[in-house]
Amino acid sequence: MALSLTAYYSLPSLNTVCRGYHLSMTINVRFFASLRERIGVARTEIPADSVNDVRDVWQAISRQPLDEEVLVAINRNYASLDHTVTDGDEVAFFPPVTGG
Repeated sequence: MALSLTAYYSLPSLNTVCRGYHLSMTINVRFFASLRERIGVARTEIPADSVNDVRDVWQAISRQPLDEEVLVAINRNYASLDHTVTDGDEVAFFPPVTGG
């Protein structure tokens, strides 16, 4: 049985709430320590379709330049600033670690 165009366009989009779950495509972003203070939030979300890599994530949130020494983890695994991000990823930014 074919689906008519009218029926197709009346279906909920992926960005709607379905059975209590929000199905929009997002990247979860977290900031730690001095970066949290610098950015002003501990966590936020951005649309996944607006970014390609970690640098894009930073630029979507901050107008400040990204320090090349910042550490990044994607889904709790260290990653480079050029690492590709996808829907549902958690990107965490950490200030450079110093010893003393």
